[in-house]
Amino acid sequence: MGEYLKAKGIYYPDTLKKIKKKDDSLQAIYEAFTNSLEAIQLLNKDNTNEEIGINIFIEDNKVVDSFSRVEVVDTGIGFNDQEFKRLQNLNDSRKGFLNKGSGRVQFIHTFDITEILSIYKDESSSSGYKQRHVTLSKSDIFLHNNAIIRKEDNDGIDIQGNKRETKIIFKNFLEKKDDDFFRKLTATNLKEYLIRHYLVKFCEIRDNMPRIFIRYFVNESVQGELTISSSDIPKFDKEQNVDISYSTIDNNGDIVETPKSEILILKAFKISMNE
Repeated sequence: MGEYLKAKGIYYPDTLKKIKKKDDSLQAIYEAFTNSLEAIQLLNKDNTNEEIGINIFIEDNKVVDSFSRVEVVDTGIGFNDQEFKRLQNLNDSRKGFLNKGSGRVQFIHTFDITEILSIYKDESSSSGYKQRHVTLSKSDIFLHNNAIIRKEDNDGIDIQGNKRETKIIFKNFLEKKDDDFFRKLTATNLKEYLIRHYLVKFCEIRDNMPRIFIRYFVNESVQGELTISSSDIPKFDKEQNVDISYSTIDNNGDIVETPKSEILILKAFKISMNE
């Protein structure tokens, strides 16, 4: 049944109440997508050869469509031992990227079950790759064990192959409003939401973007696929360096400039007036 990773120095039933769920129904997806972008950045290589996919699964029973699951898949660095330690430590922000470390809480505030299946490089493996398989939840059985993470029985096994892949699988909404939102969500809508949410980031990485796919499934069959590419992102327009001096307060209480300064780089991108 797996091993519950019991917290030390934290009582989850109380701690989780202090970190509120965001109102945006897409927040958990944004958190997972951000993780994917950062996991690819950590490879320190040409990102255009990497991929991020978002798969939306709907079940059509001829009466009403119902949400099945959402998957966020990437070819980033994966949940190796170092990244897994960060996952276990609530509010661990050592990864940088202005990371606050609370994204996993948005997962468990939104979905009953979040599964992570990650194939990552590991030199101790006979094949050079291992698989990490964990489940996140705040359901009663998890909190009874003072845990939000469970290592599954097939965690840590050697995997034959030579491809990194991390898949985060979200199942069963905890709130009806989120379920209603996703039942009406289309691939086109999701593409628009992602571009708007990540517009600044996409502008920054426009020339080194991973391939981004959005796939919409009905009864496990692909009904539509869209991509987000550099052609969807505004082009760089101008860049200007601005010399900014440090200031201090002198003995008279006045604000005065010091000889120390920094260069602020302003970059401008042209976007549609409608945006």
